[in-house]
Amino acid sequence: MKKLHNLVFIKLYIIVILILLGFSVYFLKDKYANYTTTETKQNIYQQVDVISKVIDSIDKERINTIEYLIEKGKSKYSKILALQEKTQESLKNAIDVVDDEYKKRLYEIVTKIHNINNLVEIDKREDIDNIIFAYHKDIILPLIDMIDILSFQQKDIVLKSSLMYYTKLLKLQENSNFENILVYSHLITHKALSDYEKEVLRHIIDNDKLIDVSKIAQNDNLGNLYRYLDMLPSPYEYDEILAKYRAMLLDSDDKIKQIDVVSWLNRVHRKEEYLVEAKESLLNHTKELLSKTSNLNSIYSIAIVVLILSLLALLFKVIKLHRKELERQEIDSDTLRDIELIFDKSEQQQLKKLIESGKLGLIYKFLIKAIKDANQTKDIFLANMSHEIRTPLNGILGFTQLLNDTELNKEQKEYTNIIQKSSEHLISIVNDILDLSKIKAQKVELEIIEFDPIEQFEIACESYAAKASQAQISFNLFVDPYLPTLIKGDPTKISQVIVNLISNAIKFTPANGEVSVSIEVLSQTQDSCKVRFGVRDTGIGISPVQQKKIFEAFSQADVSTSRKYGGTGLGLSISGRLIDMMGSKLELDSTLSEGSEFYFVLTLEKTPSSSLRVVEPSSDLSIFILSREEDKRSTLNKNIANYISYTGAKVNHYTVEMFDEMLEMNDESILPDFIVLDYKYNKRDGELEKYLNLKSKLILISSSEFKQRLKSYEDKIYKVIYVPVNFTKIINAITKREVAVKKREKLYFKDVNILVAEDNNINQKLILNILNKMGIEVTLVENGQEAVDYRMENEYDLIFMDIQMPIMGGIEATAKIISYERMYSKKHIPIIALTANALSSDKLKYTTAGMSGYLSKPLDLDALEDVLVEYCEDKLSFI
Repeated sequence: MKKLHNLVFIKLYIIVILILLGFSVYFLKDKYANYTTTETKQNIYQQVDVISKVIDSIDKERINTIEYLIEKGKSKYSKILALQEKTQESLKNAIDVVDDEYKKRLYEIVTKIHNINNLVEIDKREDIDNIIFAYHKDIILPLIDMIDILSFQQKDIVLKSSLMYYTKLLKLQENSNFENILVYSHLITHKALSDYEKEVLRHIIDNDKLIDVSKIAQNDNLGNLYRYLDMLPSPYEYDEILAKYRAMLLDSDDKIKQIDVVSWLNRVHRKEEYLVEAKESLLNHTKELLSKTSNLNSIYSIAIVVLILSLLALLFKVIKLHRKELERQEIDSDTLRDIELIFDKSEQQQLKKLIESGKLGLIYKFLIKAIKDANQTKDIFLANMSHEIRTPLNGILGFTQLLNDTELNKEQKEYTNIIQKSSEHLISIVNDILDLSKIKAQKVELEIIEFDPIEQFEIACESYAAKASQAQISFNLFVDPYLPTLIKGDPTKISQVIVNLISNAIKFTPANGEVSVSIEVLSQTQDSCKVRFGVRDTGIGISPVQQKKIFEAFSQADVSTSRKYGGTGLGLSISGRLIDMMGSKLELDSTLSEGSEFYFVLTLEKTPSSSLRVVEPSSDLSIFILSREEDKRSTLNKNIANYISYTGAKVNHYTVEMFDEMLEMNDESILPDFIVLDYKYNKRDGELEKYLNLKSKLILISSSEFKQRLKSYEDKIYKVIYVPVNFTKIINAITKREVAVKKREKLYFKDVNILVAEDNNINQKLILNILNKMGIEVTLVENGQEAVDYRMENEYDLIFMDIQMPIMGGIEATAKIISYERMYSKKHIPIIALTANALSSDKLKYTTAGMSGYLSKPLDLDALEDVLVEYCEDKLSFI
């Protein structure tokens, strides 16, 4: 009774401690959420701060560069070089800090600054206006836009408002600086502003509206934010600083001479002082708020963690005490039922004795042996299942392919295609099950080899264009031209994942939808390249509940999905596990009824010979991309523009209506070198004809379904590119560089004799038919013993050996043939395993037994031809 009494109190102690732990964990979770939020806020602040420093650095470089070009002296050039170096350093720091989505924008700005620096280096003073506008429009404003986007990402209303007002001040400062540089160059030279420059100045004045601090003070939601802006003048006072001079600049061309340069600069500097002081005040205010919040969260979190650790230590002691008070535990009834289901009676008795003895080491050994036995049983089952399914499928697929080579009418052709696709689908299911089994058994190894990513991934994706076209789905492909020429990885498995994602996307996207494949460089170092692979569709989407189990084996979004669209649900599970093996994770973004994107990021090693992809320079070419207004920003047009831009060619987007107006001007000088046009929107009678007789070369984008129709225009169209549009096709079109496509000729052999050991009558007829069509003489035997006897009596060029046969199997027959050849010094005849077994260990088993190669059933005709060419090349001819 006393023992029972002690157990009750111990259990009460445990309950109390667990309740306290629950509350502590809840508060810790709340503080962690606050900490995560604060970290996000601080990250946004750091990005804003580093981009602001880039803007300041570029602004200093800009002012000195313009002064240097105006004054036409070399004395300041060394200073400009130093400023350029500081700008590059600030950009490098920013690239290291900002999120991946902004890195590419900063790389583009680096390129634009480099272009301006080149103009300055060669002293292109005539381009000073272009340089002024380039600094403003192409560099400073995009940087401010990045800060604007970051400010909107803040959730806290005070911090968000602080950064938003900071962005407004940045825009006002850039507005003022741009105005100063524009006007200053004219004040120095006493040259009047052009009409266009006056229009730009009016636009500047319209946007030069200062924040009204009094209105901020009236908004209770913004706290004391107005206190950090009280140094600003009123909007009226701010406008009056330059009002007189602006009126003179816009009034008469002669009045520019009346404006004193020093007075103008003093007034501009007064405006800038207001803005700079307000900017620094807002940024410091933001930093102080974040620091205060972070410190409080840290203090609370540490206190809660100490409490949790103390409670856990106490709980551990109480549980230990509880265990000492308990008697030996009896085996749970559920566990007994599981043991009865899994083990036979003798094994059940053995396990019970081990459990009662409490010897964990012996229990572990018993369970490990049971697991190994179960895995071995599973492997044998999979091997037999594969063999039994593949053997009849070999006959179905093989004879279907042979039947397709005969003369068939349309209806018969349709039936044979259905048979072939159904058989291929069944093979795909068998392969998926085997792949999953191999991955779970950790029998899959990554093959790390050098490969060209553009060549590999373009070829992998190409075959899905026809499938998408048949389903009336737009199929887009973007493989980043900035990918290195050579990288290291497993191209086969990466491609396997990509094509699986593409296949799923097409399967679950309705007609008139879109599937887009994107393979983009996120960042590069000297030794590696971070690449994002994504497949996006506009299909049925996946709900948040369904997303949780989408990567499980044999799982689809729901049962109705499997019934409607087919498939086993294994593809995503296999793809996810392969990406895990590569050190990454297959991710999903999806909205129900809107579409999904599956993506993963891999860091791939560069090879020593890896370099930037070199293309024929095309900076002298101009190219128009024509489309409907609603399609100007389509994925296809964006991809084409990115591919063309890589060559240096000038790209312009025009709507069909705008281009028609250009044609009415009858001025050929304004026409480009190339016109890129999508046939999908220009296939009605008369729509294409107006582009055929222009001096511009026409590049037509089309799907393969229109190939026959376009033959009538082939002498007037410079190039037809069939989707998917990729980098190689675009480069070939505009640089005249063609990649030869090799087609395998039909093979024919002379004086080749092959021994085939095969016990299945259908498979005998199939391989006899295939080999006879190639001019090969075939000797058929039905088991391994006959194969040994025939080899001892005859010479052959090659032996195809089935593995599972009556009387004597293929492995035993191979051993006897090799033994005979060695004993009598006979020339060795290569033996190729011809089998339906398909486990990962099979190939090693056959080569260890002395076989020279391996062909899996159903027979792959290309693989069969490769084997014949390898061993009988000297007797080969072509039809």
